[in-house]
Amino acid sequence: MVWRLKRGTKMSLSYLPWQVYIIITIGASLIAIVYALREARNSPRTIVIGMLLIGFSGILTAINKFLETKFHKVPILIGVMAFIGFIGITLFFIGAYKKTKEDPERHKVIRICIYTIIGSLTAMGIIALLAIYR
Repeated sequence: MVWRLKRGTKMSLSYLPWQVYIIITIGASLIAIVYALREARNSPRTIVIGMLLIGFSGILTAINKFLETKFHKVPILIGVMAFIGFIGITLFFIGAYKKTKEDPERHKVIRICIYTIIGSLTAMGIIALLAIYR
């Protein structure tokens, strides 16, 4: 069986059946949560809290997909997922920045990741503003 994307569809996992989508998102979220709990003693709290929030955001994504499939609209969960995910990623990178201060190579990689995310968000914001005010 060959799956083909329809023309004009976004690059996402939304083409998957909702059951597979939920299994993938919950599986990835549980991996993130278990990893965060295992590394709780060795890592700064901000990394652990960030990983837990990222995992929780993934679980909310699965819940959103299920409710969207059954009831067709759940607008509040999308904003909550985005906010929790943003806070989680921010805390994760703050903790990673603190943890890698002694290792210059890893510290450089973390700084590059942080700058890339900030640059991407800035570019998306500029594109959104141009689209709104055009």
